[in-house]
Amino acid sequence: MNTQQLLNLSLKELNSLSEKELRRAVSTLRSTGRKRYERLSESDEYTPAVKYMQKSTKGDVIFPTVRNMDTTQLKNEFARQKHFLEMQTSTKTGVKKARENIRSTTQEIVKRDLSDAEVTAIWETVDNLRDGEMGGILNYRQFLDTASEVMRENPDFSQKDLLDESKRRLREIYEDEQRANTIYASQFMQRPRN
Repeated sequence: MNTQQLLNLSLKELNSLSEKELRRAVSTLRSTGRKRYERLSESDEYTPAVKYMQKSTKGDVIFPTVRNMDTTQLKNEFARQKHFLEMQTSTKTGVKKARENIRSTTQEIVKRDLSDAEVTAIWETVDNLRDGEMGGILNYRQFLDTASEVMRENPDFSQKDLLDESKRRLREIYEDEQRANTIYASQFMQRPRN
């Protein structure tokens, strides 16, 4: 099977593969993933897909050999490689498209043209915010809008300052939402009957 056929496998089809077929499938995805990863790593473009692969490794080996893996490890590696290959930013074209989407959205908020370095700073900030404590609570657009507003108000901020200020503001947004949604138990408590 080629890479696209492997990416289209259902869970049932994946589970029906023999260990030998699974090993071959993981090797195919791994080979395709390695080529993409190396191509993206050699360019100076920021991409969340490369960051994902670096974070999802065990140790320093980003593309482990499949020879000594058991079935569970093979399935986990299959899922990791599949996730990487399906990310929009795992190709140069996808990175370019994602960068332009971020640029256009951000420029609407910042109200000026942004340099590539500024777009990258916002993009990295948003990805760091998504990986942080608020990642599962707030949505991508809230992260992007907040980082863009901070950039508009403080164009000379360093990457760290941009991240720290964005985190602070997002905590405030979250706390405000929680206060608005809080239902106080005392409002619903009944008075004891005599």
